[in-house]
Amino acid sequence: MAISGPVDLYSFLINMPEYTKKILYERVGNPCDKASLTRRSPITYVQNIQTPLFIAFGSQDKKIDVKSVKKFINLCQKYRKEIKYLALEEEGHNFKNQNNIKTLFQEVIHFLN
Repeated sequence: MAISGPVDLYSFLINMPEYTKKILYERVGNPCDKASLTRRSPITYVQNIQTPLFIAFGSQDKKIDVKSVKKFINLCQKYRKEIKYLALEEEGHNFKNQNNIKTLFQEVIHFLN
């Protein structure tokens, strides 16, 4: 399960706002080492997924690369992986709309049951 989670570490890091780059470079890695980031990115291992996935994200998210998340979802579908996703069009990285938060929790509960 991932909520606003990065699936491509390289894209994640290069899209970060300037004020968060230093700490993320220390914790995740430096974008200058794209090969290492690619080796550690979930999108690289879609074919190996063996468990159902739930992904939720805001389509207006500026911290994760939404294109990468959509690509990850498409690859999961291509390789017939069990994936449920929730894309909230008017949300960013942190969900703020109470109705969307309620929907998110309902979907999580449904997924876990």
